[in-house]
Amino acid sequence: MSKLGSQAIGCNVSSCHYFENNECTLSNIQVGASNNASSGIAEEETLCMSYKRRDVQKEDRDEHIKRFGLQN
Repeated sequence: MSKLGSQAIGCNVSSCHYFENNECTLSNIQVGASNNASSGIAEEETLCMSYKRRDVQKEDRDEHIKRFGLQN
């Protein structure tokens, strides 16, 4: 895969492990076709193949510790 230049990857999928401040923290992503790849509607045709589910329990625990000043 060639890298022609650098660009930011905007993202609003907060359930993704790589989501931070409305951006993807990966240096590159893989975009693939979904099962509905004939509708002509971008949201139905494509998906991020680099998606990894966020560890919600760890995130919630860390946020709770930070918010209430607790030790982990």
